[in-house]
Amino acid sequence: MRGWNKETVIEIMKYIKVKIWLMLSYLIATWFYIGKLPAPGTCAAASVYPIYHFIVKYSGSCKEVKLILFISTIALYILGYITIKDFQKRTNTFDHNSIVIDEVIGQLLTLALSFESLYSIINQTHNIMKISNEKLIFLAAFIVFRIFDIIKPSVIGYMDLRYKNACGVIFDDVLAAVFSSLLFYYVDMLIKLFVHFS
Repeated sequence: MRGWNKETVIEIMKYIKVKIWLMLSYLIATWFYIGKLPAPGTCAAASVYPIYHFIVKYSGSCKEVKLILFISTIALYILGYITIKDFQKRTNTFDHNSIVIDEVIGQLLTLALSFESLYSIINQTHNIMKISNEKLIFLAAFIVFRIFDIIKPSVIGYMDLRYKNACGVIFDDVLAAVFSSLLFYYVDMLIKLFVHFS
């Protein structure tokens, strides 16, 4: 770099580092640009299926599936928090439509919390839809999670409006996952009671 002094080169390198980090945080916050598609939240939640399929396929038991789903959720929560915070700071936005890593976290958590209940429900109802258990579990978790995430009843909506930071962006999806899993748990309990007394 003939004619450039050391300070200029250092400034250029800093600029390049910032640009690369912005690209990385944008890539993760938008979940590999899925956040730029129409219905970004729904597309992001649906994109969890290959991860879920891989975990189910190579896990030895129901408990192992749940454990790996929980670990994946925690890892993405940490990564999501860092990248959303950076995205917010650099773009001066709060919960931009293109940020969808939170939906990915919520979908994974729904599967982790609901896997056993959904497996039990499917077995007790003898899988009347004739879809593979793996796909049916994902489909049920996906639909119910998206309903709670879109409607945002009760405390979910409150958290979404109250906390305007990276945690707030993710936490309403975490609550939607918890509400979804509670619904599946109670449905499972009701079916068991019905079977027991019939």
